[in-house]
Amino acid sequence: MSTLNYDVSFDIKHIDDISTYKGFIPSGYDLIEYEKDTDPVEGTVLYGFDEIGLAVSWGEVKNPAYAFIKANF
Repeated sequence: MSTLNYDVSFDIKHIDDISTYKGFIPSGYDLIEYEKDTDPVEGTVLYGFDEIGLAVSWGEVKNPAYAFIKANF
């Protein structure tokens, strides 16, 4: 049995205020909703701005923060 080991780094672009953000999800990045002051890599992927608040409604996040994340393999 073989074990696969990958070196992964993440490019994270924090969004200061989602309510005033104007633009789009950058190519190659995911929009992430996560608990403020935690690692955004552990957050929920949103597939569009219409899903803002989704993790909050599920009870997964109480103080949401947002970021764009790109995984580099």
